[in-house]
Amino acid sequence: MGKFEFRKQGIALDIAGVQTSVPNTAEYTERLKKASEEMKAFGAQLKDEADIANGIDTMLAILDDLLGEDVMDAIEAKRTLDLYDCLDLVMYISQEVQTYHAERANSYKKPVPRSTQPSAPMAQAAVENRAARRARERAERRKK
Repeated sequence: MGKFEFRKQGIALDIAGVQTSVPNTAEYTERLKKASEEMKAFGAQLKDEADIANGIDTMLAILDDLLGEDVMDAIEAKRTLDLYDCLDLVMYISQEVQTYHAERANSYKKPVPRSTQPSAPMAQAAVENRAARRARERAERRKK
């Protein structure tokens, strides 16, 4: 008898040696979209150094929301993040989530394997091509 196990609820990430996972839910995907919109709005406002300093705070707040404050504290303990690090990190998370969902969707497109050994003549008849089955039946009648 086969055994069914549910998949793990999360997408594993390795960020500069910090192991974490993010949910593989539609809600999390919506949070990523919202973060992307916030980043675009921020990018449209950039004018000077003060904006960049505020931008780092904005990006860190977005990352706190996406990864959690504990994970961000662990990452920042290893490296002081600048604006480009934050942008790269959001892109990495987004790409990993997209890859996960694409691979999961593709896994359902694979054909279901058929049994190579029919267990009974009825099963064999169901597997065979209808035209081939009719030809075989006609040939058997002619032999009689």
